[in-house]
Amino acid sequence: MKAMVRKILPASIKKWIKGILRPTAKYGWFGDYSSWEEARKQCSGYDHSAILEKVVASTRAVKNGEALFERDSVLFYEEHYSESLLQAFKYAAEQKQGDLFVVDFGGALGSTWMQNKKRLLEFGTCKWSVVEQEHFVEVGSREFSDDHLSFYPDIQRALSEPGRNPHVLLLSSVLQYLEDPFQFIAFVCTLNFPVIIIDRTAFIESPRDVISMQIVPEFVYKASYPTWFFNEGKFVKAFSSQYEVISDFPSAFDDDGELNGKRVYRKGFLLKRKS
Repeated sequence: MKAMVRKILPASIKKWIKGILRPTAKYGWFGDYSSWEEARKQCSGYDHSAILEKVVASTRAVKNGEALFERDSVLFYEEHYSESLLQAFKYAAEQKQGDLFVVDFGGALGSTWMQNKKRLLEFGTCKWSVVEQEHFVEVGSREFSDDHLSFYPDIQRALSEPGRNPHVLLLSSVLQYLEDPFQFIAFVCTLNFPVIIIDRTAFIESPRDVISMQIVPEFVYKASYPTWFFNEGKFVKAFSSQYEVISDFPSAFDDDGELNGKRVYRKGFLLKRKS
């Protein structure tokens, strides 16, 4: 599967991945910071206007049929699917007699939905609610919302929207970018989602979590921000009082790498709420 993905990826994305795995001084993941605040002082942050501008331009291209989907503002022109992720969504839909009502926390302008909607619609009725920063929500609601896709500034607002009743929480490449991810995990465990799907989450073979700085390649957009690499055992335990792991899977578009001499990797989990 990974060999096939490498074959069809655009050259620019291959270059990006190579930089992630073997970072140069220009971009990649760096450092081992003692606190989130220490790392944040070295970074430009997530709310930089250039990020929104680039993502909006790319999403418009997808909407206009110029590309099939975008990820982190990079355009893709061929279908790319994570079969493991789709199997997780299929499981979730089966728990709801074929319906799939998702809250996508940190979902940009609907990247995961646009990438996978052709396959997701095969499961039955789909409603996709993205929770994002206010400026993303404003643009998303104005330009990209439709019968399937909608945008909200917080999870509670998404849950209270009439006619949607989400039963799946998607956390894709987002938990590692939160200042206090374990506080957030404790919060979402109180929301009683029957299914939580986690994907593209960063782990490190280390007895402790590590805070690093990510420098994004300028051909994507110019930005840098703090990021976590989690100890997998500690991460899974944070959900264990309320959820059981149905399956786990490697992320389809991310290879293993190294940070500070330790192996890093990205993977996902399908979690079901305990009875």
